[in-house]
Amino acid sequence: MSSALLFETDFSVQNKDLGGKKFDRVSRFQLESMNKDVVVVVDIATSLYPIQVNDRVTLGLCSTVNDDGTPSDGTYDQTKKLSAEAQNSEYIMHGRVFKYKYHEDNRVSIYISFGGLLMCIRGHQTKLLNIEPDSAVYLLMKRLGN
Repeated sequence: MSSALLFETDFSVQNKDLGGKKFDRVSRFQLESMNKDVVVVVDIATSLYPIQVNDRVTLGLCSTVNDDGTPSDGTYDQTKKLSAEAQNSEYIMHGRVFKYKYHEDNRVSIYISFGGLLMCIRGHQTKLLNIEPDSAVYLLMKRLGN
């Protein structure tokens, strides 16, 4: 596991567009980790990365996609080698953590914006402690074999 990797686990896609579809090429998915301790609600550009309910995916968050660990500024630089995690991903988004909400049961909800596509990740604080407020992050996603 790379030191730039802040969080990674496998998820099952539980729901799609629960509140109704708002945009033509984007859907909001609810993902649940395989051991049911982390829930993610995330907007995905389905025109680029079509996933469906019952798919299984690996979702990771990292601070950089550069193989040498140097910080990324959010722009793709084809002269730099990508990390192994980024090379193995099928879908990558760059965003910023904009809100933390702490809950009484030692759980936290972390909100991230990827240029208007939103994500909320909820889980125990110890699982998500590497994701810092106001930090830049990359979402890395890949389908798992069924």
